[in-house]
Amino acid sequence: MGPVSSAGRPCAQGLIEPNGGALASAEAPEHPGTGSAMLGFVQWPAAGTIAPIAGLGGEDTAVPMALLMIAGAGLSMVGLPVLARPTRRETPVPVS
Repeated sequence: MGPVSSAGRPCAQGLIEPNGGALASAEAPEHPGTGSAMLGFVQWPAAGTIAPIAGLGGEDTAVPMALLMIAGAGLSMVGLPVLARPTRRETPVPVS
């Protein structure tokens, strides 16, 4: 099972990352590159903050990393409905 998951993860990341940047750029067509820049701006500080926390348990246990992965998945599940709410667009009332 190890070689399959080891090969599958980079393939999945290779599909997710570029499409995420493209979708972020599509959300702000009047400012090209802003969505992708914001995506990168969030990813780098998050990785720089989370990586040392994952290493706090030392090299004998993976518990801190597993807890961070669970917390990240939980935050993603909460953040999606909160931050990605559809915006209400008022439809113009027809004037008779």
